[in-house]
Amino acid sequence: MMCPDLIEAKKILLDENLTCVFCKGGIVFKSRERGIKPLLDMLESVTDTIGFSVSDKVIGTAAALLYCLMGVKQI
Repeated sequence: MMCPDLIEAKKILLDENLTCVFCKGGIVFKSRERGIKPLLDMLESVTDTIGFSVSDKVIGTAAALLYCLMGVKQI
């Protein structure tokens, strides 16, 4: 079952034609960057990444591993 944060992340991703959206209780981080750049930017701007829901257009092996290390709740 998808949580409200994941539904919101997916909606923002599609509506704004983004590549990656992180949502958690009203906190939203958006990006149009490709590859793992959005994840690295997120790590620089947010100190606690645990529990975020993420909507991402393409998830490669490196991004999947980073999401695990970041403690992302749902992708």
